[in-house]
Amino acid sequence: MKKIFQATAASIFLSLFALTALAAEAPKAKTQDEVVVADTWYTVTIAGKTKYGYYNDKIVRRGDQLFFQNRYWKSEEGFINEEALGAIAKDDADLTPLVFNFQSKYRNSETKIDGSLKDGELTVKIKKGGKELPLVKRTGIKNAIFSVFFPVWLGKKFNEMKVGQTLSYLTILEDNIDQNFSSISGWVRQEKDDEFAIKNKAKKLAVTYRDLKSTWYILPSGTPIKIHLQDANTTIERVSEKVATQFLKP
Repeated sequence: MKKIFQATAASIFLSLFALTALAAEAPKAKTQDEVVVADTWYTVTIAGKTKYGYYNDKIVRRGDQLFFQNRYWKSEEGFINEEALGAIAKDDADLTPLVFNFQSKYRNSETKIDGSLKDGELTVKIKKGGKELPLVKRTGIKNAIFSVFFPVWLGKKFNEMKVGQTLSYLTILEDNIDQNFSSISGWVRQEKDDEFAIKNKAKKLAVTYRDLKSTWYILPSGTPIKIHLQDANTTIERVSEKVATQFLKP
């Protein structure tokens, strides 16, 4: 999950408009079947003092599908840059990936990525700086989830985790243009509870993804309440919406 896994970007994300576009590709569910699974806000701090950004993750269950939506604001070179990412997966044991959309703006440059997965074949359309890039196709994809659903996967594994036990996982990183959207493996191990875990009734996890090590504190739902990316000395903390939206203001 780029927004959570990568060094200076807590990644895991799609605006409401883009999410609506994705929803149009999926079977309609009755309004009464819609359930908000998670709606959480996070701040991202580097080296304990540099305010890098904040983001919102929202997951909605509609019938037999999960809709993920993220909006992310980053402070870079004096500008507030925005990213949005959304994804749809089946609400099954495998979190079977269906479609995703990624959009980012850096000053006047914009990147748009649309991907879909069917019968093990991933197809990705990319538009960067107003130019269409070659279509990406990858076949033989099995047992992989969209990276943004990693916390949901953790929630499904929560009760079976034991201290010292290692679980592996495979993901599709939604903005991985450089590696042509190849599947990426990682592992997670439950650590012995420390003071923070006990106080917050959370599990402490050691997570490795793309050779980047991090420490996660998660609730039974899989929702992270704190993440520390060791290699980047970056901390991600769950906060209220008010705290998050005021985070980058002078």
